[in-house]
Amino acid sequence: MNPTWEHFSSLCQESNEAILAPNDFFKYHHIKACLYFGIGSIESFLNESMRKKLHSEGIEEEKIYKKLRYEGFREKVKKWPSVLAEQSISIPEEVVELINDYGDLRGEVTHPKARNHSIYKLLDNVHVSNMPIIVAEFIVRVLEACRQTFPYWLLGWNYIGMNGDENWPALINNQQFMFSLYSFGFKVPIPLADEMSKWEAQHMSTLRGFQSLSVNLAQLSRCELKDKRFPKKPRLCKEWWDKDHKKSCGVVF
Repeated sequence: MNPTWEHFSSLCQESNEAILAPNDFFKYHHIKACLYFGIGSIESFLNESMRKKLHSEGIEEEKIYKKLRYEGFREKVKKWPSVLAEQSISIPEEVVELINDYGDLRGEVTHPKARNHSIYKLLDNVHVSNMPIIVAEFIVRVLEACRQTFPYWLLGWNYIGMNGDENWPALINNQQFMFSLYSFGFKVPIPLADEMSKWEAQHMSTLRGFQSLSVNLAQLSRCELKDKRFPKKPRLCKEWWDKDHKKSCGVVF
């Protein structure tokens, strides 16, 4: 599987659950989960990327493991993006500090040290609706500097229908995502492979492209429709965690 995809997908789900929580007990439960999965998304992405880079340079596994294991989260967030891109990356200082604040709060939630209940005031200050955006855009900035395309799932959407089960998210590739965009009416040059690659490079390799796609997807009034010819085919869904939503979101009435 893909740890970063799993963490980020869980972050999106928990962010929504925190907003809809019926009481403080569940609200704080979901906010804490957002912290775990948000920081987990960034660290797993950085670790995976650094492992690939060091492995390609012929570094032995023991040294790779020690670097991933013993360098702190703050150092990874501050220094590793430029190391990965082999050039200086200008990530806004306020973004770096916000991510580090998330990391510190995640640490306090995991290993409580305060004597009072101040942790709950700090949790109340977490804007859970923005956290998936902050995390996704950090990853996209790094990928852009590394001249790599970003995966579709950073937009918060997922495919449902693993093994024909719509309650089981499926990890697919950007090519299938482009076919889904075409079904929504986006001007994607399918099924021309070369042209699709150019479209991906143009629209899915920069922060600007990410933000544009995010805005356009948010304006859609439905999820990808079910295909009567291929009823077990995975389809793209925005609220992929919501059982009630999935019952009707892919049906034409």
